[in-house]
Amino acid sequence: MTDKNVLEFLNDRKEKDEKHASSWTAIETYYSKRLWHQLTVDLLSIVADSDREQLIELYINPCLIKELQNRINKLSLAQICSTVALSLDTDAHDNAVAFLEGKMQAVRPNEQARALLLTTIATLKLSRLEEGDRSAAKEAIADARAILDAEGGVTPIHAKFYDISSTFAKISSDHAGYYADALRYLGCKDLDEIPLEEQKSRAFHLGLSALLAQGV
Repeated sequence: MTDKNVLEFLNDRKEKDEKHASSWTAIETYYSKRLWHQLTVDLLSIVADSDREQLIELYINPCLIKELQNRINKLSLAQICSTVALSLDTDAHDNAVAFLEGKMQAVRPNEQARALLLTTIATLKLSRLEEGDRSAAKEAIADARAILDAEGGVTPIHAKFYDISSTFAKISSDHAGYYADALRYLGCKDLDEIPLEEQKSRAFHLGLSALLAQGV
């Protein structure tokens, strides 16, 4: 990968992404000066504030991510890649999963970053609910759970993980599993961040799972 490829991409983003043109200009400067932390902060901000079409540009023109993957914080890399992957259409989710799987080695040895990629893979697989996808989601959830259990305490990844693990348990009619992980999700999440209608839905399903689960 050459600097020319990356600089051409950044120049293209400055011209076509008017909303974030100043941020792309700053990123171009940070890239030229090898200021990786400052670059990461601005890139995370752009990714969090971009629409689907803008995010896909980072997927179909991967030169920037490839250049940065051995230079920036591994968890930040996983956050960027996860957001980009989730922006792809459902019929492109196999490509999105392959994209994330290709970053597994790049994020080592950061286990939280690996857990985030696995959680995102499970999310993508569950969006289709085909038998093979459900099996792959189950495996990704199990691997992510093992990592997070070994971490100890609550990490920034736990809420995302318990959200998807409880969703998997619900569609699998694992009432006890849903009850446990749905409560863990709420324990990791500020209720003010959950819309009122979603709070009502979660309360209903928690109550139902408590009635149906054995040993609860």
